[in-house]
Amino acid sequence: MSQTKSWFQNRVCILATMHKKEQAIAPLLEKELEVKVVVPEAFNTDIFGTFTRDIKRLGTQLEAARLKAKKAL
Repeated sequence: MSQTKSWFQNRVCILATMHKKEQAIAPLLEKELEVKVVVPEAFNTDIFGTFTRDIKRLGTQLEAARLKAKKAL
């Protein structure tokens, strides 16, 4: 078992996403890191901006990702 895997093993991972992306991401995280993935209910990530730019992102991609992570926690 790798050092990274053992550090994350049996922990909860909050995956702040929508539009069913967790169906692709969660199984990989759960298998490789042995975490339990939880997707927050009714968490609207579109308020942080959309890839299509229908909703403008405030700041950079990194700033939006940080804000999303803080709100999810």
